[in-house]
Amino acid sequence: MRQILVIISILVVGFSVFVLKDACISLAVPGRIEVLSYVAVGIYVATILFILYKTKSKKAAVALCVIGLNVIPAALSIVTLKFTADYGYVMAAPGTINEYEKAFNDLQGLQIRAAKSNGITPYATREEFSRACPGLMEEKILAKISSNKYYHVGHLTHSLPYLVPEAESLLTDIAELFREYSGTKAKFEITSILRTGEDVSKLQKINANATKNSCHCFGTTFDISYIRFKGGVLRSADNPEELREALSKALYELRSESRCYVKFENRQKCYHITVRR
Repeated sequence: MRQILVIISILVVGFSVFVLKDACISLAVPGRIEVLSYVAVGIYVATILFILYKTKSKKAAVALCVIGLNVIPAALSIVTLKFTADYGYVMAAPGTINEYEKAFNDLQGLQIRAAKSNGITPYATREEFSRACPGLMEEKILAKISSNKYYHVGHLTHSLPYLVPEAESLLTDIAELFREYSGTKAKFEITSILRTGEDVSKLQKINANATKNSCHCFGTTFDISYIRFKGGVLRSADNPEELREALSKALYELRSESRCYVKFENRQKCYHITVRR
C-alpha cells in the first residue's frame, strides 16, 4: 500500500508540475517564478516521502495526497490571477485568445516569407550596406527611422535604423494606436531594426535565438520592447502594465487587419513584427 501511495503522490506532483509549467509559459511568467514552482512541488514530494519513511502512516500519506490535490490547484489559481495582472494578458473581448504568447505567435516561416516578398536584398556586411544606402534612400526603397514624438529608437548594437516604406508606415500606425489606447504621450522603444549578415553572425554569438536566415535582413522587420517606455503620465500611477496592454491592443488590431505578423518573444522582452503589405 505504501508503494501505491508513493506512486500516486508522484503522479499527482508530476501532473501539478506540468500544469504549473504550462501556466508559467502561457502567462509569460519570468523564469525565476517557474523555478519557484518546481521548488514548491519538490518540497511537497519530499514531505510525502518523509512522512511515509518516518511514520509509516498510511493515513497521514493519504491525507497529504488529498490536501495536495486541493492545495495545488488553489495555488495555481493564485499564480494565474497574480501574473495575469502583473505580466501577461491582452485585454481582448470575451471569447478571443488573450494570452500574449498565444495571441501573438506568428512563427519564423510566416515572417520570413513576408520579409522576402516585401523587402530588400540582404547585405552581407555593414560596409556593403553603407555604399548602397544613399541610393536606396534616394529611390525611396528604404527610410531612416529616428526617435520622434511617437516612439524612441534605442541604442542599436546589432542593427541599423532603416526600414522599407511599408514597414515605416506600419510603425507609425502602431504608435498612433498605442497613444489612442494608452491615453498618454508615452513612447515605446524600438530595440532592433535592419541587420546585415555581419550583424547576424555577431548576434548569434551572444543570442541563441538569433537565426542566420533573419527577417531583420530584409528591412521589413523591427522589434518593440514591451518593458521599456519613455515619458507620458499613466492613468494609474506606477503601472507599466497599462502601457503594455495598450501596445498589445494596437498590435492585435493591426494584425487582425493582416497588416503584420507578430511574435511575442519572452526572452528578449519584445514583440517581433514583420510588415505584410
